[in-house]
Formats: sequence, structure tokens, C-alpha cells
Amino acid sequence: MYPIERDSHDSYPPRGETDGIHFVTSPHGEILTPYGTGYNVDAGGYVWLMDGETTAARLVIRTDRRFLEGEQEEAARELAPWARTVTHLDRARRYVRQVSQVERTLDDLDYPGPDDDPAAVYERLARLAVPEDRTPPADRPAWRSRPDADARELGARIRARLERLEREERSAALAALPAAEESLPVLPRGWKPWWPKSEGTWTDAIAETLFERWRASGTGDTRARDDLIRRVTDANISKSAVHRGTGIARTTIDRVLAAGEEAS
Repeated sequence: MYPIERDSHDSYPPRGETDGIHFVTSPHGEILTPYGTGYNVDAGGYVWLMDGETTAARLVIRTDRRFLEGEQEEAARELAPWARTVTHLDRARRYVRQVSQVERTLDDLDYPGPDDDPAAVYERLARLAVPEDRTPPADRPAWRSRPDADARELGARIRARLERLEREERSAALAALPAAEESLPVLPRGWKPWWPKSEGTWTDAIAETLFERWRASGTGDTRARDDLIRRVTDANISKSAVHRGTGIARTTIDRVLAAGEEAS
């Protein structure tokens, strides 16, 4: 089990003060949910999955003050078997967003605005770079002689590094899944990425990762596929998430589940 830290600052999102993977719980208070032109107000609190100082996931718990702390601890225990996979997937998503930022910056070379001369574009890219992205000085021509080419070269180096890191995180997410021969732990609903908030739920992302592992096994064994469908639905992953993550027809999923019920 990972450490559970109480958020003494009552901040939103919280400030992680523990290295590595851990949970942060909020005090009891008001939960505001957008509704129409206003908000619904509920009582409860939050549980946050933290990757060091980075917020990876959030769960909203609507409950009475008397029960909040116990429900927060139970939610953390239920997510703990999946926490490493979630944090690796969150890092991968952050690298994808950084690649998009690099690509948008490079677009300014082809479709420049008033302040988008090559030297300015290079400087914006340089703020995204680490030392390994830069051309060694001995190999680099004089900057003023080729500003456009230098900006494109730096952008390509940054993008290649970020794409490599994304692949590494996705591989690590696969490796962090519970062992294939073990029963899948229950994955509670409601855990969502902190940013961007539009990227669905971690339930969907874990379902996609589980089926990616099955496809990577290369067996093509439909019995193994059917067993995995039953196991992920037993683990609280919806049929809709299975369909989105695998492309398997909903009728096939229903048939597999019905056969499993008859066998039991």
C-alpha cells in the first residue's frame, strides 16, 4: 500500500509533499459540480493519486463528514494495485501533450505571425529543450547563418526525445499491470485524469492497456480473449470500455458474458 497524506493546505489540486507514488486526501467540505449556468453543491471530499508533486488522478467522494476518512482510505486501497500503471500512463499522456506543443511551435515557421521570426521560434523551443536536445557546439554552424534550419533541427530533436519517453512510459505501464495469470483486482469507478479532464476515465485507459497486452501476446487465442473479457468486466470495467478499447463488437461481448454465466 502506498502512503496516504492528509492535505493540510486544503489546496486544489493538492501539493504533494511525498516523493514517488502516494495518495492525498482532502478535508470534508463543499463539492461544486457545474450544472446549467450554476453549480450543484454536495458535501464530501477528494482523493488524489500523486506521482511525486504531479497530480495523476482524482476521485470525488460525496458523503457525510463521519464517513469520509474511511471511504477515502478504502478508495486508495482499491486503486493501489493499479497505481503504477496509472502513473506511467499519465506520464505518457503528458509527453504527448508536450509533442503537440513542439509541433505548434514549429508551425510558426511555416505560418509566421508578427512575432514569429526564426530566432524567436528557436528561443521558444529552447525553453522546452534539455541538454541532450542541443547540437554539440563543434558540429553546429554559426547560429546567424541558418536560424530557420537550427529551429527545425532543435524541434526535431525535442520531439524525438519526447516520443521515445512516451514509448518507454507506455511499456512501463504494461509491465506494471497485475500478472496475466492472476485474477484482476477490482477497479473502482470514478477515478479520472486530473489534466486534461476531457480524456475519459482511468477505467477506460486501463481496459485499453489490458487488451493491448493481450494483443501483444500474439496468440490470437479467442478463448484467452473471452476469458479476459469476463475478467475485466468482473473487475468493474464496463462493456462500453471493453468495446472502445478493443473494437470487439458489443454483440460478441454480450455473447461471451452470457456463455460465462451459463458455464457457472
